[in-house]
Amino acid sequence: MKKKNYRPLLHITPDHGWINDPNGFSFFNGLYHVFAQYYPHELRWGPMHWAHFVSTDLINWKQVQNALKPDQPYDQDFGCFSGSALSINNKHILAYTGVANNKQTQCLATSTDGLNYVKHPLNPIIDERLLPSGYDVANFRDPKIFYRHGSFYILVGAKRTDGISSLLLFRGDSFDHVEFVRSIFDMSGLGAGMLECCDILFLNEKDDRCILLCSPQFKKSPCPYHYQNIHSTLALLGELDFANCCFIPSSPEIELDLGFDFYAAQTLARDNHFYLIAWESMWDRNYPSEQCGFVGQLTCPRELTIIDNSIHQKFVSSLDNYFAEVNCFEELLVDHQKDFFSQDEVRRYRFEVEADGNYSIILYSNGKTGYVINSDIKTKLVQFNRSCSNEKISNVNGTQADVRNIRIEEGCQTISFDILIDHCSCEILINNGRYSFTSLFYPDGEFGISFMNKANKMIIKNLVISGLVNKEAYKDD
Repeated sequence: MKKKNYRPLLHITPDHGWINDPNGFSFFNGLYHVFAQYYPHELRWGPMHWAHFVSTDLINWKQVQNALKPDQPYDQDFGCFSGSALSINNKHILAYTGVANNKQTQCLATSTDGLNYVKHPLNPIIDERLLPSGYDVANFRDPKIFYRHGSFYILVGAKRTDGISSLLLFRGDSFDHVEFVRSIFDMSGLGAGMLECCDILFLNEKDDRCILLCSPQFKKSPCPYHYQNIHSTLALLGELDFANCCFIPSSPEIELDLGFDFYAAQTLARDNHFYLIAWESMWDRNYPSEQCGFVGQLTCPRELTIIDNSIHQKFVSSLDNYFAEVNCFEELLVDHQKDFFSQDEVRRYRFEVEADGNYSIILYSNGKTGYVINSDIKTKLVQFNRSCSNEKISNVNGTQADVRNIRIEEGCQTISFDILIDHCSCEILINNGRYSFTSLFYPDGEFGISFMNKANKMIIKNLVISGLVNKEAYKDD
């Protein structure tokens, strides 16, 4: 029997083993850098290393030698947990959480060449002695390091003994002396979970407007169309007031992605562009890619813009260099069903749908089954159904993770789609990236798209189907 190939071509995966959260998304020495939580020895989570990937264009990534491994008393038990990176004074500084002796502490490692990293002699630079009273040192992780107004700052997720989860801010003029400032954000109702993988993205140098990100575990919502994952990723627009050391939000919570497989997003600001990358998977479920020698992958990087106090996402412009048009239609009337079949494992579909009633879009289509997107004009709901995946996806409690609905506030009569299919990866950006839906789907050799009309009128406008042409992006099967 032919071995199944679920390894994507344009997404970061490890050569072998397990990866989860992206870490240290940064630019240094002429290269983009992404690190990831990594266990190289087995296809499961284990004592964490930092895998290291580099790129010149945010699309074609190369895995280089591991940046961190658990080899010190403060990180030798469970390893080097998630963190971030800072490029400053010709140095690349990694901030990470060391886990040992039932404690989580914040540590640094530095490089001058972007390849070899040396752990700081004063590690851990933040431990239980700096943790304010009432917080649990066993739930204190994922530092975000940044430099602002002449000082170094480190933002860390922490959980209080009363169940409140916080983002704690620390400051230092150097790493030899760091002090606790205060909590800038608190959240309750996470049960056994906490706020993980915090990030802060400043929008300019003139003021301190920013995007604050974090990944709450086990967050629930009374709205059935939000926080449907086991764990989620949210963002808040606002300002970090350094004079009073507080975060002032200017938007409601924004769930960055509504799909099945998206977590632990990290951002990067460079040359007035704002980029995002995330783990394209989810905890506490099965992982069919094990049969291909890896578990875990990262999303294709996206660029962020702020429109009407909301965050919009689009694929980075360099992605265009890897595709050429296969089909292009300015306007296409769908009487009943229109199919575009393909055997190519990588496809990009961009189009708008105008309809006066319900319709379906089938990805990974053979004209009958596949990954189904159903639009309901009356309820303004778009449903995503991956129950026909060749490999069934289930949570550890046995429940299926097959069907999800999201609400399109502006209605479904006219919707735009930008869809990137890369083997088992399906990233869908809706209405110029106002909505994002990322998920995994394990196909059975079908990679087409079908449009099915259930209304009086269905028109597909500006349909562009593109295929991969840059062979440098290919990885070995």
